[in-house]
Order: sequence, then structure tokens, then C-alpha cells
Amino acid sequence: MDGKTRKEEHGVAAKRRIVVIDWVDGDVSDSDEVAVVAESNADAVKKAIGRWAAKTIAKWPNCVVEKVEVLTTARLRGFA
Repeated sequence: MDGKTRKEEHGVAAKRRIVVIDWVDGDVSDSDEVAVVAESNADAVKKAIGRWAAKTIAKWPNCVVEKVEVLTTARLRGFA
């Protein structure tokens, strides 16, 4: 990166995002929130699914993700 910051290098600033993962395993359904820092929603989903799967799959091996939603901190402020 030759001394440049990530924003200078890519023109995009990484933002904190909350990824909400809705999942089901048989009769059990739940939603989990995972906080990540990412440059895009797609990157946020990839990071969050990886972290979420590492902790959830061991306990719920047959779970299926039904929905994934990305919330930025600006959007969360709108809910308050």
C-alpha cells in the first residue's frame, strides 16, 4: 500500500455494520446479530456468515439461513 491508508488506496472507507442472520433448524428458529467492519455490504455478509457459522454450526448442525440483512450504524440510529 506504499504508506497509503485503506481509504486512500481504494477510495472507500470501511464502516461498522451489523449483520442480522435469521436461521432455522427444524422447529427452532432464531436471529443472531454479528458486528463487523467492512467496506461493502457483500464483504460484511461474508465476514459475518463466517463468524456466525464458526459458533453456531457446532450446536445446530442442520441449520439453514433463511434471511440476511445488513444494517449500518446510520440506519440503526433511525430506529432509535
